[in-house]
Amino acid sequence: MKQVKFLLLAAFVTMFTGCQNEEIMEQDSEKDKPVPTGDTRIIIEGEGMLETSTRSSDGRVDFTGGYATGAGLYNGTAEPTVAAYPNAGYEVSYFYGGPASEPKRYDYAQNQSSTFRVPLGGQDHTFHCGFKKKKRTLAINADEGGTTAPEGTREYQVEKPITITATPKSGYEFTGWTVIDGDVTIENPGSSTTTVTLHGSNSTITANFKQSIRSITINLDRFYSSTSSMNSGKSYEYLTVSSTDCSGIICRIYGQTKNDMDNMDEVSYPVRIEQNQKVMYAYSEWETINQDGDTREKSATPQSFDIIIDNAIVLSNIKSPSGKQTLDFGEFDGKEITGIGYRMTFQFTSHWE
Repeated sequence: MKQVKFLLLAAFVTMFTGCQNEEIMEQDSEKDKPVPTGDTRIIIEGEGMLETSTRSSDGRVDFTGGYATGAGLYNGTAEPTVAAYPNAGYEVSYFYGGPASEPKRYDYAQNQSSTFRVPLGGQDHTFHCGFKKKKRTLAINADEGGTTAPEGTREYQVEKPITITATPKSGYEFTGWTVIDGDVTIENPGSSTTTVTLHGSNSTITANFKQSIRSITINLDRFYSSTSSMNSGKSYEYLTVSSTDCSGIICRIYGQTKNDMDNMDEVSYPVRIEQNQKVMYAYSEWETINQDGDTREKSATPQSFDIIIDNAIVLSNIKSPSGKQTLDFGEFDGKEITGIGYRMTFQFTSHWE
């Protein structure tokens, strides 16, 4: 019997102790809850609200794109501050509130302010808040010589990087991005593919290009040959042209031929650099025309030349630098001539064959 009484007493003590522990835990839990400071309420709600419960400890309510502060319980004579704060890339879409008798006493749309001091006057207040993506226009242009992607004028969200790419056309190279106007940041202006970020205003940027400089060395190798006799003689000059970059290059020589003392004909001699062929570009010949030993001369004399690359004349009517009527390729030895997108260096050699 004593043993039964002892067991019942132990069970009673255990139950009492358990109840005490639960009460202590509840008290501790209550300590974590915000304690209302009054009986007048400010409610903040709206589109995109992320939390349905108001955190009275700091009065913050989170939304998609930003947050507002000031919600909670107050003494009826309090004058709390209610404010809306957009996140980067967003702006206030609407923010207004007031007591039930004047629901838009405070309105962002009226004065573009998102911070209000609110004398409660013992009335509950309700505020409505919402945020939207902040967008501005960006015009992306390209100089002659290339294209961009994207291109033209479009609307983009601010503070959000936009990938841009510049692509040069054949014969051009990209030289960099330039900000023409506005408030915009280009991450790496020297890179053809980079990102651009809009900030506070509409902006314009341009991709810049320049023609590629193609360096070419042209070797002009002149050969001489001649035959002669008492009554006739021949002298020939041949030209072999080669290049360090011979793709699509032609040297075309212009000159005059003389068939007799009175007739002159204009002629041209195409020298195909890519074939590295030997071409006769000048000659003179004397022949006997009667029994008295009279002779006459036939000749061809170069006067100027063109450089043709990819079927386009890039240098034309090149004459001797000294102004001589007869072209002497030797005067170009070691010289550089620059055309649109090309830089040519000439090297000259000559010998008898």
